[in-house]
Formats: sequence, C-alpha cells, structure tokens
Amino acid sequence: MLTLESDVTIVTFAAHDAFEGDPKRCLSDASERLREQDFHSLEPAVYEEDGTSAEEYGAGHAYAAFLIVPDTGQRRTEYVIQIECRTLIQDAAVLEITSVISSEDYANGADDGMYLIDNTSLPRGAYVTSPDELRPVRTERTYVDSDADVMLDISVPSYDDDFTDVTLPLPDQGTRWVSVEVEIHNTGGAEVEIDVNTISVADQFGVVAYPAYYEWSEATGNGDEPRQSLVPGDAVAMTLVYEMVTDAEVVTVTCGCGPDPDIPIEIARLQPDPNGVFPPPPMHGCNDLGWDRPSIIVDPSGREVATMTGTLWRSDHRFEFLVAIENSGEERMTIDSRDFVLVANETTSYRVEDVTWDLSSDDDVRNRLAVGDLTLALLSFDIDETTSFSTQLYFRGPQDDQRHAVASNCIGCGCGGGGRPKIRVGQ
Repeated sequence: MLTLESDVTIVTFAAHDAFEGDPKRCLSDASERLREQDFHSLEPAVYEEDGTSAEEYGAGHAYAAFLIVPDTGQRRTEYVIQIECRTLIQDAAVLEITSVISSEDYANGADDGMYLIDNTSLPRGAYVTSPDELRPVRTERTYVDSDADVMLDISVPSYDDDFTDVTLPLPDQGTRWVSVEVEIHNTGGAEVEIDVNTISVADQFGVVAYPAYYEWSEATGNGDEPRQSLVPGDAVAMTLVYEMVTDAEVVTVTCGCGPDPDIPIEIARLQPDPNGVFPPPPMHGCNDLGWDRPSIIVDPSGREVATMTGTLWRSDHRFEFLVAIENSGEERMTIDSRDFVLVANETTSYRVEDVTWDLSSDDDVRNRLAVGDLTLALLSFDIDETTSFSTQLYFRGPQDDQRHAVASNCIGCGCGGGGRPKIRVGQ
C-alpha cells in the first residue's frame, strides 16, 4: 500500500493478491467496504453533463465515484471519493486506487489526485515475461514472385517435434523424428513443380535437414513420386519427416521453389508468438496491462498497412521499447528500424542504436513481413541521462510529414479516465 497526500487530495494505491485479477470484483468489494463505514451520508456520484452514473467498466479496469459527508459534528463537508481498480497480474492480482477530495476543491479544479492517477503506468517488469521465450505457433508465410508470374501460398499448419510412427524405423541414438505438415496452393498464372526434397528445415544452430520420409495427403499426380506439378489453382499437402538431434528445435522451413532453386525461400518460421509476451497487447484504449493503445499505420492514400503497439521495456541512460508489429495490410511490407524515432520533451529526437527482432528477421536493420505476419522488435535508444522521462516513440510513414505514435512514457499517456466528465457535486 502507498498513500500520497497533497494540500487537497489523498490518494491510496493498494495491491491485492485477490479477485483473480478481476477489476469489477475489486471495485464491488471496495464499494461495499465504503458503504459499511459510518458516514452522515453516502450516495453514488453522477456526471454533471447528463446525470448518468459516474462509473466505467472496461477491459482491465473498473471505476466508480461517490459523494460522502462524514459524521464529524456540526460542520458538514462533502467529499468526492473516486475508486478505480486495474488488473495488476492477469487472473491473479489487482491494483485498487482511491482518491479523496473535498467537493469544493474538486469544483475548483484542484483534483491533482486524478491527474496523478490518469498518468500512472504500471511497472512493466512485474508482469511481462522475457520476449525471447519461444512458443512456436506462427507458421504461415506467403511467397510471391511477380517477375516469374509465380504465386504460391505456402503454410505449415502443424508440426510434431517428437514424431512417432510404427511404420518408421527407430531413429539413430541421440536423434529423433520431427514431422512438418506443408500445404501449397498455386494462386499464380504459371505451372509450378514442387519437389519434397527441396523443402528443408533448420534448427537454432543453423543445421539444415532434408526429408527422410514423406507422405502426400493431397497430390496432383502419383502419390509415390516426390514431385508434383501444380497448374494455376492446384493445391497439394504433405507430411515431411526429418531426423534431428535430440536438443534441436525446428526454427525455419524453407523451399527451393523460387526462380532460383539454389536460393531457398523461407516459407515458415516457427517463431515465438507475440502473445507469449504476457499479457498480449490489449485491443482497447487503456494500457492497464502495460502496452500502449494500438496504432493503425496507413500509407499516404489512407490504406491500412500495419498495426503496432508498444511498451517501455527499460529506461535508464538507454531506453528500450518493445514493439509488436502485425502486417494488417494487403501487401508485403518491410519494417526498417530506421523508421522509428524517439522524441524526448517534445524537442529532442533519437534514432535507433540497436534492434533485436525476436520473431523473424532478414538482417540487422530490416524485417520483411508477409500479409498477416507478426513480429516483435526490441528497439534501443541511447539518450542523455539528464533527459526527462517524457518520451514518445514514433513510426515514420512513407512521407516525411507522416508519423504515427506507437508507444510512450509521458505525462498524459497513462491508463485512466483522462477526459472523464466532471462529477456533479453538492457544494
């Protein structure tokens, strides 16, 4: 529990390992405890503008306000009590925030307590797990080669990292069988030949393995042959079995099905899921779980090309922002770390000094995403130690004057009511 007091306001922050992290239950309990106290009067507050009840409920937060008059003798002073509960740890704990201010001070605009609450961001490190924890679930890529009139939709719907089948011989000592399902759909305008022997996997050490066995579950020709021809509109599906050492993990699946068979095309990356960073970016306007409000990135014509949301990961002389990026547009896109800029105190700009792509990467600077692909970028900025903690991370659009706010650690950027309507007071 933390209590802060100014000349006009008392604000209390109390963390509870209770209510299974449900802010509604937290608010209900806090309201009931308030009603059990011996006040001269207590009534739910209403908004001044329309007389509706001063209460709000959303993903990760719940809010209500009351007017009370303590039983303190002849002088009757009315107070505004505002209670807000937020999820602190999902399914586990809540943060209960209470502010008390006299109605007179509230009416005069002296509510510094709510100013504090509206600009309070929860500590990220308490509930966000390491971004490099692997949970391979994202297994879909689309390969397009317009020059060769080849368009293949290739996906890896599932894989088994400890595959067993009575028809297979026992693997060698220290190795195991790994199976990968691959589906390929020819959506282009030219005939393409698919050979299972050109579809390889690579582990975390960069060791490449080729299929030891295969089985077509959907083929265009003889199921005993490793090659199938796909005319436009055709689709095939297969299960490929690889022999890999015991501690190896499948990281990428590639196919020599491009215009140059000697240059494999990455068709799937069994990449960590952004949802593995707990909790996932919430798709609502409150960053109570640590992520800022998602930003829709558009091109100069106004078409959506990506969705980004971020969180401050570390802040000392080096600022680190973790950014979740999804290609939510209709075409492939390239994310360049040089397109991000950190603005401090609304005046000083900083470029990315270092970037780590946690889900997939083509090089140290950029990352190319197919439609629907997700990635995580950990962006590092070296800043002056004297720089304020009022910072804003922007993604620059295709035009110089086009930029989108992605994440922030600044006044007015926290979770809370912000622009809540005024409460109707009796005094």
